[in-house]
Amino acid sequence: MNIKSWWKWVKSLQATRKWFVILILIRPIVDNFYDLKKFSAISSPLYIVGVLTPVFILMSLASKKLPASKSSGSDVLMGGFTALLIFNCFVYYSLELSVLAL
Repeated sequence: MNIKSWWKWVKSLQATRKWFVILILIRPIVDNFYDLKKFSAISSPLYIVGVLTPVFILMSLASKKLPASKSSGSDVLMGGFTALLIFNCFVYYSLELSVLAL
């Protein structure tokens, strides 16, 4: 795939997916400003991107333009693993009641 066809593909993406491609493209530039966090958390682009990423994810999921995903056999496996992990967290937290355990 050459750059021209790749750029055409990026332009054809919906906004619900285009933000992620843009995030990946600007991430190497944003990572260079890591040391700005020493001066102020508000002025650090890395923190700003870190806060905006979950916001964009939730906006994309809430959008009606995002097509519905098809479930597969691995979804059942991962759902079972997640349920087991959450159950394990509750059991471990009940044995040792502290925020550190959680």
